[in-house]
Amino acid sequence: MDRFIGNGGSGKTLMAMVVVFAVASGMLLAGCGSKGDSASSGADTTKPSVMLTNPAKDATGVPVAAVLSASFSEAMKVSTISDVTLIVNAGSEQVAGKVGFSALSNAVTFTPDAPLKYETTYTVTIKAASVTDMSNNSLNANSSTGDYVWNFTTTRSGSVDTSFGGGGAGVVTTQFPANGPSESKAVVIQAGGKILVAGSACHVSGPNCSNWDFALARYNQDGTLDKTFGIDGVVTTDIGSGLHNLANAMAIDSAGRIVLAGYVAKNNTDYDFALVRYTRDGLLDTAFGASGIENTNFGEIDVVYALAIQPDDKIVVAGSSGGSSKANFALARYKDNGSPDTTFDGDGMVMTPVGKNVSVARALALVEKGKIVVAGYADDGTNKNYALVRYDDTGKLDAGFGAAGSLSHQARIAVCCLWLFSRTAKFSQPATLL
Repeated sequence: MDRFIGNGGSGKTLMAMVVVFAVASGMLLAGCGSKGDSASSGADTTKPSVMLTNPAKDATGVPVAAVLSASFSEAMKVSTISDVTLIVNAGSEQVAGKVGFSALSNAVTFTPDAPLKYETTYTVTIKAASVTDMSNNSLNANSSTGDYVWNFTTTRSGSVDTSFGGGGAGVVTTQFPANGPSESKAVVIQAGGKILVAGSACHVSGPNCSNWDFALARYNQDGTLDKTFGIDGVVTTDIGSGLHNLANAMAIDSAGRIVLAGYVAKNNTDYDFALVRYTRDGLLDTAFGASGIENTNFGEIDVVYALAIQPDDKIVVAGSSGGSSKANFALARYKDNGSPDTTFDGDGMVMTPVGKNVSVARALALVEKGKIVVAGYADDGTNKNYALVRYDDTGKLDAGFGAAGSLSHQARIAVCCLWLFSRTAKFSQPATLL
């Protein structure tokens, strides 16, 4: 032993050092343990707590699209967290939704199946006795029922949804790639809740624009751009060598494809109807028209203002054709592939003079038996009057409606929306003013 430790040491000295180290180590280890452990058992007996909730306790003005959550003080046993142990109620009515858990953030979430009701107080209950940590300690309760409970109240109807857009103001603005002006004209909601907005964006940068493109953007339900759509959430389409390509209307067909309609201005006196169809993810649909684009020339200045898609995916558009002193209602129908539907008035196109001077169709609706109701205004030389025209499925004026298929009534403002007609008016009888 002396030979191993060197001439200056002894076996007894080494043994003493070993004994002292062992005793000290044992004392140190005995003092170490998990939170709440006793020196004898080492068991975790501390209950987990809720650290943060969203919405906060007694919060008001909560958006009706809110996702609820609660974060815990430590790792939880996932199997104890479910729609049985987390319950949301509005009074006695239980809210349907999906419960999820993130082990990374130690947080439980509740996503309602439908938006919450406006101006309603909700109660969130976590069954504290049933929800446990990894050591089977039950959750700390905060109520006399033995559960963890908090309340919140949703916003009133019509108030700005501040959760939309991510900026806290409920407002979203989008700059298109050319960094020029842009404007939206139509919005629809896709299956699944994503938001499509259509209009036009300047082809070049700068405040004054002389060259516009069709423009389309898709947003997630929370108002953020959907980066999986087009290029980073937006699409622009230059239809041709025209000055302006402006989209005024949009619809989605039965296959989820997106149709935009408006006009292409080849020069200051020659505009054509213009349609563009995209796949559901924002790519030009090359099975439609010429590489996704279809133009129709009625004559002089032709502009689409309204669009609808029939159950057979035929596309109906309405607007006007003419000039500044004389214009008529203009209507066109296209097959699913974008070609003119020749079963519609022989060439897929219809023009109807309604007023003495200028008549413009601004809205359309599809009604029973394939009939089409178009609304807009007719200028009689003094006033702009309400004007309605009904066509049958072949594009002919429906003689059973109004005066030989049309109806006009004095009004100062043109009809802008016909959505209500398609749901409330059957038009099975001749239309008359009451």
